[in-house]
Amino acid sequence: RTAGPEEREHAESDLSRALRAVVDQERFRERLADVPEGGALLDELGAAVAKVIYSRRFYNNAVGVTRTAQRRWLARTLRLAGHTAYPSFFEIDDTPPKALAIE
Repeated sequence: RTAGPEEREHAESDLSRALRAVVDQERFRERLADVPEGGALLDELGAAVAKVIYSRRFYNNAVGVTRTAQRRWLARTLRLAGHTAYPSFFEIDDTPPKALAIE
């Protein structure tokens, strides 16, 4: 949460790697199964991971479409893109833990 704009991609990738390392451990899942709400927590984590994956894909798709539109001759000729810089893609390691079975 405290990462600035420049460090955000690295911080979120580090968080994804840490989650994968913990959730994919059999011992962790066994201990979580002993907790009454453990299954619900794993389901909630799986839903959150899926939302991150879909959000990044949606955002990067929008960036690609915007960049394509800004490069078209009509947009350049009529200066529809203004003087703004091209939007940047957001690339993080969002590979889900194998134990969550997200597709």
